[in-house]
Amino acid sequence: MISNVKITENLLYQEYDDEKEMYTALDDYLHCGYKIKETIYLCPIVSNGLEEIILSYIHVDNPSMDIKKKIHRMCKSVRLMKPDYSDTILNLVGAIRKNYGYSSKYIDKHNTFDRKYKNCVILLLDGLGRNVLEKNLDEDAFLNKNVSFYEHAIYPSTTAASTTATVSGLTPLESSWTGWSNYIKELDREIVLFTGVNYYTDEPTGRPASEFIPYKPFFSDMKVKGYIINPDFSKKSMDINDVLSDSLQKLNYPQPIIQYVYWPEPDGIMHEYGTYSKEAKDILKDINDKVERYANALPLDTLLIISADHGHTPVKPINIYDCDLLNKYLKTKPSNDSRCITFRVKDGMGDKFVKMFHALFGEVFSLYSKRDAIKMGFFGDPNGYIHARIDDFLGDYVAIATNQFYFNFKGENNHLFKSHHAGITKDEMEVPVIVIRKY
Repeated sequence: MISNVKITENLLYQEYDDEKEMYTALDDYLHCGYKIKETIYLCPIVSNGLEEIILSYIHVDNPSMDIKKKIHRMCKSVRLMKPDYSDTILNLVGAIRKNYGYSSKYIDKHNTFDRKYKNCVILLLDGLGRNVLEKNLDEDAFLNKNVSFYEHAIYPSTTAASTTATVSGLTPLESSWTGWSNYIKELDREIVLFTGVNYYTDEPTGRPASEFIPYKPFFSDMKVKGYIINPDFSKKSMDINDVLSDSLQKLNYPQPIIQYVYWPEPDGIMHEYGTYSKEAKDILKDINDKVERYANALPLDTLLIISADHGHTPVKPINIYDCDLLNKYLKTKPSNDSRCITFRVKDGMGDKFVKMFHALFGEVFSLYSKRDAIKMGFFGDPNGYIHARIDDFLGDYVAIATNQFYFNFKGENNHLFKSHHAGITKDEMEVPVIVIRKY
């Protein structure tokens, strides 16, 4: 314990070194008959009817009579942007299908296509949210100058869900690609969906997610040549020109071409250094300049759509792996994504789990039952097709980030992120759409 300050005769403020120490103290108080009266920010307040004790691992300068107000002010107000599947990249995928005479249930209300085009390219720049673009690039930069409109990210606002939605033309409810890792019951373990490795041990399982949740490209039923162009992740050093050059080469054919081109930055650099870091600004300037040259080199009769899978926001970790108060109610470890986390709860423990979650994290995460999260449309149309694995993948409860925190549920050696995504803040959910028309 760092400090133990008596605020009034009946109010005590206790500050701990970290959340693990605070969780242990809270557990001790609960065993001694105290009850959680309320929570302010990340600070539970316990009472035995005679005194109140504020437990905190968030540092407060000079705790005094206004201690509760001080803590409350630390919980910053963040603008939220809930999913809206009438205005996502799926609507642009639908517009591409209609360009070639194929049907789609998605309507492009932005009228992206001013006429029919021979070639259509989607270039997805990972993590390029509106805030990232506007704050890291000059106003007159190519990407900023050519923004046509803004749209909602697929939810969860994370790469595995959004890139899969773009390639497949399916919502996460339809494809079951809902996050970074998920529980595969046949293997009885969490696997990283992109790689098939065990999320918690990093050991290969030899079973890629595509074996369990396969999908086809949205152009697979079309009589149009289609390409998926990804970088070579086996290379130690990669350059965006690798995928852009490949794209240009594959557009040099007489027949109509559809392309999905993916680049993993600025996402990676922001995870490492921060949303608005010098490193993020530098890499985004490099991307901007190279994409501009690429756009100028595109053949005529090509429509280029540049967008992002999600945005980014500065974050701080909550080490939930240390929280036995909550983990004791779980039958498997948490999964999915750090800001859209799913829980499988032991039979008969749902009410206790919910009460404890709200007491600890209710100010910074919204907790929903799986049924309610689906019904509210977070993952797609609840009245449409729902993939059979959704029931397993979403567990019993879904916690969605509404503030600047992410859950580290892997362990103490897990990488610490300075910037992240998968929540429903505006920074994560609002992405630009840049349309370049080559006549």
